[in-house]
Amino acid sequence: MIPYFYLIISTIALSLALEPVGSSVMGMVGILFILRFCLTIYQTTDFKKTVFGTLFFSFFLTLFAFTWVFNSIQNITGANYFTTIILYIVYSLLSFYKIGIIFLGTYILSRYGKQNIYIFLFIYFPILFVLSDWFSPMVFPVYWGDFFRNQIFLRQIVRFGVETFGFVMVLVVVSMYWLYSNKTQSIKAKIPYFCLILFPIFLNIYFLFEPYQTESQIRLALVQPNIPFAKREEKENFESMRSSLQNFYDIGLEAIQKSEHPLDLLVFPESSVPFLGTLPSDHPSSTYNQSFEEVVFTLKKNNRTNIVFNELVWDGGSRNSLSLLTKNSDYIKRKYKQKLMPFGEYIPLGDLFPILLKIFPESSAHIPGNSGEFLKFVSNQGKEISFFGIVCYEIMFPDLIQSNLSQTTEPKFLLNLTNDSWFESTRESEQHAGAGKLRAIEMGIPLVRAALNGLTQGYDPYGRELLANPPMFQKAIFFLDLPLSRAGEPTFYRRFGAYPLRITLILILIFTFFYSNRQISTEENQK
Repeated sequence: MIPYFYLIISTIALSLALEPVGSSVMGMVGILFILRFCLTIYQTTDFKKTVFGTLFFSFFLTLFAFTWVFNSIQNITGANYFTTIILYIVYSLLSFYKIGIIFLGTYILSRYGKQNIYIFLFIYFPILFVLSDWFSPMVFPVYWGDFFRNQIFLRQIVRFGVETFGFVMVLVVVSMYWLYSNKTQSIKAKIPYFCLILFPIFLNIYFLFEPYQTESQIRLALVQPNIPFAKREEKENFESMRSSLQNFYDIGLEAIQKSEHPLDLLVFPESSVPFLGTLPSDHPSSTYNQSFEEVVFTLKKNNRTNIVFNELVWDGGSRNSLSLLTKNSDYIKRKYKQKLMPFGEYIPLGDLFPILLKIFPESSAHIPGNSGEFLKFVSNQGKEISFFGIVCYEIMFPDLIQSNLSQTTEPKFLLNLTNDSWFESTRESEQHAGAGKLRAIEMGIPLVRAALNGLTQGYDPYGRELLANPPMFQKAIFFLDLPLSRAGEPTFYRRFGAYPLRITLILILIFTFFYSNRQISTEENQK
């Protein structure tokens, strides 16, 4: 039972690494005990332990770290209590299958390889973490919390990508473990491991000495309506829809009137007006609502303000859209959500099994967009400002954002509209917002997050918060003077993505595996 005790300690530590605690020390402790479990697999070559350990770890990490999952399943899907329990158990057992990639890789290497423990610790174990992050779509920053809240000098290496940061920090943990396990080594023999431990700290400090050059700033009003999530039945409720539109107009007008300086951009979060859209369509499932269109145009015309808002539109199918209405145009520009949330925005295999639509009545049937174009508006200073729009769940996918930005010096900032009301949890909002912090550092440009009921926040390219202690579950308007980056060289990750690291490490793994096996076999033959 001792190996599974390691996993219990690891899941507790990693839950403390996540928000709201956000402890970097606990993140390292969590990795240390994952290492201890992997060493038992490596030494015993036990496949059952590999499989059971994966299920065990996934279940308890969900139980400790993602306490909001149960409520969110019921709210998002509309499933009954019994179905929700079944889904929660299945989700808990399988959701963190990425740890299974590490455990299975350890098993394969121990079963078919002849390497010594040193090679496993300093080559295979860190590489398995990179493969885990690569092949698993779950990209909550679980291992390292929300990347060290209030510890700016530890997270700047993220500009090489989350996977690079994870690889380096695993090496740090392994080096600490090796030093502890080999206390009798001479000081000279310990120097390389101390260098591995200190290297990321000095590299982060070096990046902090690079000045963040700005060319101008724009004034944003971020609206936080703090309205409850809307169930499908409200779509047919005229009074509910009227109230949503009125609230949308009132809080937008209040933001414009209370701003001490003219606004460059008024930002509404996802689902400020649920179910409705402003794109005319003759389709029977059209979401077009003339009143919604009139409200948006009235806010723009009367106050000469650029407006970003969220809507559902029918364009070859139902689409979740981040939309921009500029003060100089009567044409609404849209960027459709590319990554949809399973069971919330679509039901996997729903076309093949229509009964799922009855089991999950609150689930939608959206289709993804494929456009990554930037949206643009003209500021009060007459400058054209471009930004990249991100809708809710998309913030969790660094590859998606990097592939859209790549080599270009545009855009000037990232804008994330989100609705976390379904989760009814401050913890989920803090964890979700933490991912936005990482995207800002990776891309080297500011990120603004507008949330329906919080956490509304802005981050500069170092991952520093731009709003002080924004409240959650309160109706609020936040004014943010956002400094814009001067055009220059993109970060390494933004330019090249994660593939240079992935390809290099795979080649190292293959070479080490076959070369070490051959070398050991030759030594055995000589004996």
